[in-house]
Amino acid sequence: MTTIARAKGASTAEPAAFFATWADVAGWPDFDHTLGKDQDGRTTVEVEISMTGPLRGLWMKIMGGDLARSVQHDLDNLIATAEKRA
Repeated sequence: MTTIARAKGASTAEPAAFFATWADVAGWPDFDHTLGKDQDGRTTVEVEISMTGPLRGLWMKIMGGDLARSVQHDLDNLIATAEKRA
């Protein structure tokens, strides 16, 4: 497995707001989302993007850089969307 990028954020929205926001993106690359709570009661959100398989090196060259550059911005947008829906 090759990790492409990681991002973290915190939100006033409850975890359920994130589940209602995520699209069903079963597929590849893998997006591993983790939700928790910080000491202030805010929802913490972490995402890790990774690829596996024999062609991951090729796909890293093709799309890995774009994913790595956009992951924090995309997570920030996800948080904003979840907070608007909450």
